Amino acid sequence: MEKLTNNKIKKFSNNVRKNILDMAVAAGASSAHLGGALSIVEIISVLFCHVMKLNSNPQWPERDRFILSKGHASLAYYAALSEIGYILKIGRAHV
Repeated sequence: MEKLTNNKIKKFSNNVRKNILDMAVAAGASSAHLGGALSIVEIISVLFCHVMKLNSNPQWPERDRFILSKGHASLAYYAALSEIGYILKIGRAHV
């Protein structure tokens, strides 16, 4: 079970990184804060893949909520939300 979870988290992390880069390019590299976003990818990945109660319905009243106060890392949060299907993916690969 643990190996399956680790592989899931690694795959999720890699997808989040790709989503961050796609969104940064779509927004214009001068307005993206890549360092802040990339610095919390692993934390967000563990939370979204293993810790938080989530499902495919963002309106599910029993789901956990995630509050991010580190504004320069918002691309990581948006990338994770797009990875779980709560928001649409944008960027080079998704246009």
